[in-house]
Amino acid sequence: MRESKRSTKSVTNGLVTDSLLRAASIAPVVRPNIVEVVAKRLRADILAGRIAAGSRLPAERELAAALGVNRLTLRASLAQLEALGLITTRHGSGSIVNNWKRRAGLEATSAVFSALDPTEPAYEHFVGSVLEFRRAIAAEIFGLAMGKITEESYSRLEAVHAKMIQSLDDPLAFADEDINFMRELCTAVDNVCFDLVLNTFAKLRVDAPEFVKLLYADCADWVRIYPIGLKILRTGKQELAWTTLRQTLESRDVTFLRGMFGSKPRATRTTGPK
Repeated sequence: MRESKRSTKSVTNGLVTDSLLRAASIAPVVRPNIVEVVAKRLRADILAGRIAAGSRLPAERELAAALGVNRLTLRASLAQLEALGLITTRHGSGSIVNNWKRRAGLEATSAVFSALDPTEPAYEHFVGSVLEFRRAIAAEIFGLAMGKITEESYSRLEAVHAKMIQSLDDPLAFADEDINFMRELCTAVDNVCFDLVLNTFAKLRVDAPEFVKLLYADCADWVRIYPIGLKILRTGKQELAWTTLRQTLESRDVTFLRGMFGSKPRATRTTGPK
């Protein structure tokens, strides 16, 4: 009988413990991967220009000691940087820092945001570049979608706009729906490269959330743009679509950049493709 009581108590304690673990969502603590930490540190210094393009990194032994890691860890971190095109490593010659602007792809956008300090002049220049690129791509997608939008696609665009109205108090959720709106247009255009570019901007929502929150801070003002775009899509006039969206986004970017840096966007073309 005693044994039976002990067994029952043990099972009961086990059930209580399991229940508490589930209720508290307790999970093993994730320890940082030291290889990733070192790679991220060096990547940030390279992307921010603190380690200049063309310079040679210190010898492995010296660099490992400075970073407080062993040489195997350092080599694994350098391999990641080389895979990204940030450095070129040659046996016996060390590692040379590449000009990442000529080697890296759009996937580096989020990494640059993480690397730059908002107080640095390079940050303002980079933000301006990103917004300029976004205007150009968005206008091109919008213009190319003219005449290719089906009634079914149009209905889905209206549904996305309705979700935007429901997300006015959540800039990150609003940004998600903005991407979904453009994805629907990309489906009509049927160009995989535009989809890949959109993936880059979608990643900013996760990798640079504070920037995205600032960009879409006034969702109520942003949401007014989309009904205009939906009406223009009905006209089938490509030039009107390209010019209207480009000028609308530039007007918003002027307000954003002046509020953030006291500056305005770089000069852009104001008429669309002929």
